[in-house]
Amino acid sequence: MNVGLPERFEIDEQGGAFRIHWKWPKLIAVPLVLFSLAWDSFLLFWYYGAARRGDASLVEWLFPLGHVAVGLILPYVAIAFWVNRTFVEVSGAEIAVTHRPLPFPGNRRLQVMDLRQLFCVERARRKESPTYAVMARLASGREVTLISGLTHDREARFIEERIERRLGLGNQPVSGELP
Repeated sequence: MNVGLPERFEIDEQGGAFRIHWKWPKLIAVPLVLFSLAWDSFLLFWYYGAARRGDASLVEWLFPLGHVAVGLILPYVAIAFWVNRTFVEVSGAEIAVTHRPLPFPGNRRLQVMDLRQLFCVERARRKESPTYAVMARLASGREVTLISGLTHDREARFIEERIERRLGLGNQPVSGELP
């Protein structure tokens, strides 16, 4: 199979290494920002009211702390979707997946000598379109997620194919992979 470069992907090649990278979908940030504004406004009014009354109990001050944490995380995630890119960098010794400029979960480094096979899987989601992931089977037999959250199977297949071709890995069938 020869999967062409997906629309939102870019690829840079230098010597024996290459890098695939893409921007995150910005439209996801819009509802997150709107929800964050509503969420954080509620919390401001909650604390303002408690402070203004002057006789708020300790429970009234501590109860919304979990909500405050969510109120801080949501805008961060929205900003990350607005500015971040994912990079998959392959050299002769290592495959590195990073999300930047803002740190975000999912960074991974795999040593090429530990890698036996790459394959793609579909991750089903309720009421939403599925997402796709590129998985790695290691020499130990363990399977780890290399990259997830891809919106099209073509993106996952492209990453798998390019890395396998560069590293000289044969495409062996794996139970549960995309047909």
